[in-house]
Amino acid sequence: MKVEQVETVKLIPYARNAKKHDDAQVASIAGSIKEFGFNNPVLIDKDNCIIAGHGRVLAAQKLELKEVPCLRISHLSENQKRAYILADNRLAELGGGWDEDMLKIELDDIDFAEFENFELGDLGELDINNTIEKPMVSIQLDVNPLLEKAKAINKIWNVKSGDLWEIGEHKLLCGNSSIITAFGNLDDFLFLGDPPYEMDAQEQSKIINLSKNVCIWFGSFPPMGNVIKHTNKKIQYDIAWLTGGRGLLPNPNFIIPQHKNIFIFADKLPELNFNGARYLDKKKLCSVIDVEYDDVEKKHKHMKPLNMIMALIASYTPTYIFDPFLGSGTTMVAAENLKRKCYGVEIMAEYCAVVLERMKETFPTIKIHKTESIR
Repeated sequence: MKVEQVETVKLIPYARNAKKHDDAQVASIAGSIKEFGFNNPVLIDKDNCIIAGHGRVLAAQKLELKEVPCLRISHLSENQKRAYILADNRLAELGGGWDEDMLKIELDDIDFAEFENFELGDLGELDINNTIEKPMVSIQLDVNPLLEKAKAINKIWNVKSGDLWEIGEHKLLCGNSSIITAFGNLDDFLFLGDPPYEMDAQEQSKIINLSKNVCIWFGSFPPMGNVIKHTNKKIQYDIAWLTGGRGLLPNPNFIIPQHKNIFIFADKLPELNFNGARYLDKKKLCSVIDVEYDDVEKKHKHMKPLNMIMALIASYTPTYIFDPFLGSGTTMVAAENLKRKCYGVEIMAEYCAVVLERMKETFPTIKIHKTESIR
């Protein structure tokens, strides 16, 4: 069969075509054609009646293409032609499904930001229901009751300083962030940390300098000025997270802060996976993040929105995440949702117990046990 160019105006839609094409789908097909080319010829009969490709022809009309590539089908009877028109549309919808793990890998490796006319949303329900880089569990677990009874919870878990816990494929070390070398080589880790406000600047810079990959660091000025002065890493991005003053300690001598900085430290400009922005309902991660807090997050003034943490982690490729100030465990919850592995350190035994309880309640099948092994 030979592909031939046929004038778009001469193509005749099948009068009894049962497949519908709404404006959004036609727009997505048009975007695909404009981005990648018209790579799938329209099937037509000897009279230029469309057998397969009605949506592509509508998209061609939208793009004002004068000609489209066509394959002329002549071996089908009228009865076969009718059946094939239904089969061509319907069989692609039936059975098979998707290899979700492979689909996730493929979508993560495609940089949709490179395209001018095609985006992840043009794949329709695929990115909403099947990519599984969406939370698989309820993010509404209220951690506040756990924090309020942290001491009582620790009577159950009996966490002590120096304990190492395995939580599924994650690890939790109870101790000071200065003992992070206990985890061994962290070269392939993504660092993510929100240090205590009063933490010494040089101590913060030491942790940042340990990162050999990307380091995502929360901080506010003026304290961050000294941290930046002592680190040997370059700030590649600076994101303003609009907090509305939540969780910040305003200095009476300064303007009351309404945002917290998120610094992306790295030796060189890291490759950014723009798919992470989907957790913020954005096409790309922006320099300002304004997140709507859910009812749970509003109760705890220091809690970071889970979808924001997931967006930050998913924007980079490392499988392992290191959080030296794990707190109530939001980074670990995000990592589990993203099928990443979080190694966290938390100095307060009671908060470690909260992390264990939170992970158990959020992921009921996850296995948790104390271990002597580090990695």
